[in-house]
Amino acid sequence: MKLNELQLSDVKQFLRVDYDEDDTLISSFMEVATSYIKNYTGLTIEKCNEIEEFSSVALMIISDLYENRKAVENTATSTSINKIYDSMLNLYCVNLL
Repeated sequence: MKLNELQLSDVKQFLRVDYDEDDTLISSFMEVATSYIKNYTGLTIEKCNEIEEFSSVALMIISDLYENRKAVENTATSTSINKIYDSMLNLYCVNLL
């Protein structure tokens, strides 16, 4: 599945959410994940949509955001990143400094 093919229903299934109350929140996390991937790698959104692994990375990012949404409020200055999606994104990163 490509990044632009990821639907709310796919994400809810991944998160094991079977209610609609958090749809807006989950949708916003989907946008955040896509933006994060695009900005982290430096790739265009079109190029990001060609790389199928990015849908898995997006699901991991969304899951982290959703499952830790209360903790994020308390650690706004945290700079930690999940090492799994960090290494997956680094394979395609053009933002090399």
